[in-house]
Amino acid sequence: MEVDDTTGGSADDHCEEIIAPSIDHKIDHSDDVSHVKTDSCLLENTKKSHSQEMAGERKNNKEFEAFKEDFKTWRKKYKVTKTNIEEEIKNVAVAKIHVIKDIKRYKKEIVLRLDELEKQSVELVNERCQKISDEMKALVDKIDQIIIKIDNSLTHFKPDDEENTSMGKKQIKYMREELSNILSNVQKFEGVSICFDKDIKLYMDRLTGLAKINLPSQTKLANEVDIRFESDAETCGVSDICTLSDGTVVMTDLSNDRVKRLDESYGKKEYLQLDGGPLGICATKSGQMAVTLRDRKAVQFLTYTPSGMTLAKSFKTDCSCNYIGYMDGALFVTCEREDNGQGHVRTYDMSGKLLRVIETDNTGNRLFTTPLHITVNSDKTKLYITDMDNKILIIDKNATKTRHITLDNAFGLTALPNDNILVSSIEAHNVCQFDSRDRFVGTVIKKDNGIVNPVCLAYNRFRSHVIVSLDDADTLMVFEVSFT
Repeated sequence: MEVDDTTGGSADDHCEEIIAPSIDHKIDHSDDVSHVKTDSCLLENTKKSHSQEMAGERKNNKEFEAFKEDFKTWRKKYKVTKTNIEEEIKNVAVAKIHVIKDIKRYKKEIVLRLDELEKQSVELVNERCQKISDEMKALVDKIDQIIIKIDNSLTHFKPDDEENTSMGKKQIKYMREELSNILSNVQKFEGVSICFDKDIKLYMDRLTGLAKINLPSQTKLANEVDIRFESDAETCGVSDICTLSDGTVVMTDLSNDRVKRLDESYGKKEYLQLDGGPLGICATKSGQMAVTLRDRKAVQFLTYTPSGMTLAKSFKTDCSCNYIGYMDGALFVTCEREDNGQGHVRTYDMSGKLLRVIETDNTGNRLFTTPLHITVNSDKTKLYITDMDNKILIIDKNATKTRHITLDNAFGLTALPNDNILVSSIEAHNVCQFDSRDRFVGTVIKKDNGIVNPVCLAYNRFRSHVIVSLDDADTLMVFEVSFT
């Protein structure tokens, strides 16, 4: 029996026809039909299975090729990460050597200080003993003199002479009083009693070593603060922030040419329109702040009270001024020269008189490319300045460079109360911590914490918060910070 392949039906249709032959047939072809049906279905199933296998292989090949491409990317990233880790291991090894040197140096300083204390203590004992010895010798001399007087009086005393008797009685009374006073003074003698300063011993007993581990500060997102006022024409572009002495927070919004002020709880309080490119801001004396106006090439003072902010005096800088800091009654302004664009820092007194220009180190090498943010450390002895050349420069109060920290894309920074600093990196989307010896402590705020393109930082000492502004954002991010 032949199967007609010209019917146009599917193999399944043919199978169906074979299964149901005409009942008029006398000859039983059931076995032939079964074989044909089975062979045809097996062939079709084999084709389907092969097609599925081919499709599966193609899918697997695509997934494999995609995985290979992903793995290439991961391999590159791993190589970079591995290189960074290896560099960090080297840095840790170098830091270890420096720390051990610091410990030994610190020990020498402590020993020298103890030698000074020993010398001062010995001098104190010697002075005390000399004073007591001199007082006792003077008293002995006085006793000898009185005894001599009494002996002379007794030798010349004549009981039968009435006049001598009267004078003798007065002398005897006077000498009795002198002897009484001497005996009284003898009873009031001071001894040499010196005790050790227990505070030093107690402090030393509490110490576990000359060094302590400086761990990264712990941060936790506390709030996202809305800083947009209804009258703002543009998305906020906060370029600098600082905390004032009354606990309020002020910032420059360059996009809207405004200085904005938040209350102690970060609620919107007020704004002051300030044309001319308000960029940097810092607190000066109580009730006053200073703002750099980049486009106007000027520094503008503002006064503030609980009721509001007011424009005060200003002075010209004659160059593009970026950011500003205040220390020891002087203003430090990061600037760029108009003729060649070379960066430098200018120091002014509060009247606007130029005191000095900081451009080069002691060897004549340029310090800056484009100096940016500036902050003062917690004990008011050093200035930290970020620069476009991927570094943070540390300058002492005498305006001489001390050292620098290398950090890619360093931009905003703020000082912490433990003499550490925090530095933001716009492109790395993080905030790093450095200790008082300018060593890297750790990354304390990351992109995972929600910060993207962090611009400037400010530490709020009243609430132990770190305030972070983001590039083109209508909110500030506020993080709780704790120190270990």
